[in-house]
This record gives sequence, structure tokens and C-alpha cells, in this order.
Amino acid sequence: MRILVTNDDGVDAPGLRVAEAIAAGLSDDVWTVAPSSNRSGTGQSVSLHEPLACIQQGPKQYVLPGTPADCVMYGVGHLLRDTPPDVVFSGVNHGANLSDSIMYSGTIGAVLAAEHLGIAGVALSQAYRGERIDFEPSRRWARTALHTLWAQQDAVRCWSINFPATLGDTAPCLRIVREARLPVSQPRWIADRDAQDPRQQRLTFAYDSRHVTDPDRDIAALRNGRVAAMALRGARSDPNIPGPSAAFEWPMRG
Repeated sequence: MRILVTNDDGVDAPGLRVAEAIAAGLSDDVWTVAPSSNRSGTGQSVSLHEPLACIQQGPKQYVLPGTPADCVMYGVGHLLRDTPPDVVFSGVNHGANLSDSIMYSGTIGAVLAAEHLGIAGVALSQAYRGERIDFEPSRRWARTALHTLWAQQDAVRCWSINFPATLGDTAPCLRIVREARLPVSQPRWIADRDAQDPRQQRLTFAYDSRHVTDPDRDIAALRNGRVAAMALRGARSDPNIPGPSAAFEWPMRG
């Protein structure tokens, strides 16, 4: 199959290299179109009012000064127009994409853009604790998770998969989850310590997820060491796909 890879952390992000390696383990026809800089928080935003110049960086590797959704549109509508990709991988994101925050995520926005064009999409995100991120869980278990999902849920074409921060002594389980609803505090604007202009501020949010204990919710599943997979499109509108339950958890081997 033909795979198009993108992300929202930018072309130089280490997670993009991980996603390319995951794709290369599934296909020898892998293309990359990634944003030239970090475009986190752009959702499904597209650049309608400014021209974009795409630059080829290597064989089948391109850089676009736009959003993740722009990258998908360029890959599908121009670069691979004659033979579109079968699936779009977005990530591997630096940090989890969970619950209410997915509406802002550029990682999620890329695969929703793909699904809108009739192409399957998979968002890959790596959780972490502290200051250091370890991509080993996603690097080791992504292909197994994808094979499991594709075998069990053919009707769903668009997924968000979050990998736990650390690997346990045994293989993790893959759990089908739903998003949790989080009480988001009032948005806060804080002074940018690196800015020369004291008027410059940064937007922040505060979340409290301690109340989320339902194992079928994405936050709890990830906290419990599961690989958490959520259907972004398809499952909610298809009555033949039941909701998550204990039966919607599979041990992974590989």
C-alpha cells in the first residue's frame, strides 16, 4: 500500500522519523510531506489565502510551510494525485492527544483531512512523563496495534492511537476507548519569559483528569498502561460496531 506521512511538530521532529520507520515496516512506498515548523494546535486549519512553496528534501520527502492539513491536501491533491495514498499516518506526536484536546490537535487534524478525502488515517501519539520523551513504546508496538485494528474494525477508517509513556515487563494490551470529558479551567495567558516585548503572552490551559477512572475512557486506559485506540470517524454512526467493553481489549504480541 502507499502511505503518506505527516505530523504537526515539524519536519525536524524526532517523532516524524519514528512514523516513517513504522510506515517503512508496512510498505516500500512511503512518502512524507511535513510542515516546515511546529504547527501544533492548528487542528484542521488550511491555508486558503496565501501561496505555499513546497521544497523537496530527499527521495519521497517534502517540506511545506503550512499546516498538517495543508500537507495532506498537497500530498493527495498534487504530489500523489494520479495514485493517491491508501492511508495517511500523522505523528508520532510529542505527547498524548486525549479527550477534549483533540479538537485543537494538528496531528488529529491531518487524519481528519485525509478521511474527508476518502482516505484512511491514523494519528499516532506518544505519551511521556517529566521532561524526556521515549518513543520506544510507539516504535515497538505501532505496527502490531495497526494490524490488530485493521483486522477487527474494518468499518472504521480513521483512528487516534496513544501509546503509554513506558513499557512494562509484558506486552501491553490494545484497548478501544472513548474520549473523556474534562473540566477545562478558564484559559490563561501568561507572560512569555523569552520575549523582548513585555506585552507578549502565551495561551495555556489547565486540566484535571484525576476523576477519570472508567477503563473505557482514553485517559484511564493510557494511565493503566494500555495502548489506547479511539475511532475518530465511523464507529459512532455505524450501528454494527458495538461500544467499548472488556471484549474490546486485545493482548498484543510481537
